[in-house]
Amino acid sequence: MSDTIKDLILKMVKDATPIMCEVCNVDSVNEEARTCTLSPKSGDAKLYNARLSATLESHNGFVLIPKVGSDVMVLYFQRDAAIIVMCTDLDKIIINTAETIFNDGMLGGLVKVQELVTRMNTIENAINTFWASYNLHVHATAALGVPSPPIPPQTTTLIPTTVAQLENDKIKQ
Repeated sequence: MSDTIKDLILKMVKDATPIMCEVCNVDSVNEEARTCTLSPKSGDAKLYNARLSATLESHNGFVLIPKVGSDVMVLYFQRDAAIIVMCTDLDKIIINTAETIFNDGMLGGLVKVQELVTRMNTIENAINTFWASYNLHVHATAALGVPSPPIPPQTTTLIPTTVAQLENDKIKQ
């Protein structure tokens, strides 16, 4: 009977994966696959396909994309499988959710830049058209032979707004 208990204990210990964290250097990142290749600071063998997110099948949620050459802390959840839990330097943060709130949402939603530019260009074109017709307009004389005072022409032309003038390209939506 003691052999059976001994065998069971040995089997449990043999199959157990210790929970361990390790600091590694980022060698490469595969953003599409949500994985990276790491070199442990301890000098152990490289770790391939370390996860950037909880599962490899989903592209939803919150994902930190570490900068190549930066340090990360990984958590081993199997003998040869790990997930990044902290980063020293990032290339980007991917947030793919139905709703994202920054700073309590007090400033309202982010601008839809392309729609704003289209709307502003419509207004700018309408003003430019108005000014052009204003400059071409001629008043009839007030009395025969007496011309009305000339109206100075409008010389300003609104230049259409561009996306680059409005967009903060560091935050994408």
